[in-house]
Parts: sequence; structure tokens; C-alpha cells
Amino acid sequence: MTELGWVDWALIAIVALSVLLGIVRGLTREIMSLAGWVVAYLAAQAFCARVAPEVPLGAPGSGLNLAAAFVVVLVAALVAWSICSWMVSKMVKASLLNPIDRTLGAVFGLARGLVLVLLVGTLTLLTPLSQEPAWRASHGAAGLHYVLAELKPLLPASVARHLRAAASPAGVQSKG
Repeated sequence: MTELGWVDWALIAIVALSVLLGIVRGLTREIMSLAGWVVAYLAAQAFCARVAPEVPLGAPGSGLNLAAAFVVVLVAALVAWSICSWMVSKMVKASLLNPIDRTLGAVFGLARGLVLVLLVGTLTLLTPLSQEPAWRASHGAAGLHYVLAELKPLLPASVARHLRAAASPAGVQSKG
């Protein structure tokens, strides 16, 4: 087996850091965090028009004014949710569920890390970076090409078309 290049080590680091974060935070905190982003986004959508007149940025009712209000509501909701999430997490950590919570947090972190490296692979294939020697020599990139070839039917046609045009590293042939 040939040695790993810097691209491989970077992909491994992304997954490893995500798993570590999942272990440290636990599944409860990870799920609460994910839910918090959804709730904050929905709150910002629902309340930005009401908050906009109070935000002194841009002309009242302008796109800039609404965008600023959206950000204000989003951040406020994230802060409030984070406080609640922290309290729930503390209760779980103080209970007998802590080891299970951390183990499941690692599984969540692994899944998140794999999604992140798929995102990196997709974005790389949409750019000239996919032609760089380091990317083409990467074992991890070859694996990503294979997985992305399998996922192409699920991708939007505009994205899949560009992925088809990208050359595969290490002789891996993409589908499509």
C-alpha cells in the first residue's frame, strides 16, 4: 500500500475531529444543536418582518433591513436555544446516561464527518482543484469519487452534470 498524502490526512482529520466533538458534546447536545439551528432559522423567517422596524440598518423595509433583522432574530434564537441545550446536556451528563450519550455522540460525529468529507469531495469536483496532483493521488479522493458516483442519481441534474465532467483520481471511473 502506498503512503497517505496530505489530502488523505486532511480528510481523516475532518472525520476524527467530528467524532471527537461528538464524544465531548454527546448525542443530546449534538441533536439539540442541530434542532437549534432549525428552530432559529424558522424563528428568523417568522419574526424578521416584525423586528425589522427596530433594526437601524438600511432603509425601513429594504432587503438590507430585513436581512439584518433576520440575523438579529437568528442569533437571539440561537443564544436562547444554546442556554436551554446546555441545561439539558448538564442533566444528561449528571445521569447514568452519560456514557451512552457520549458513545452515540461519537456515532453522530462519524456520520457528520462523513457528510463533511462528501461535501468537500463534491465541492472539489466542481472546481479545478480536482485536477491537482495531490487530489488525484489521494486514496480518500478515490473513495469519494466512488461514493459520489453512486449518489449521482440523487443529486440535482446541474450538479451531477458537472461531477460527470470531472476526471476521477487513481483510475476510478465515475458512473453516468
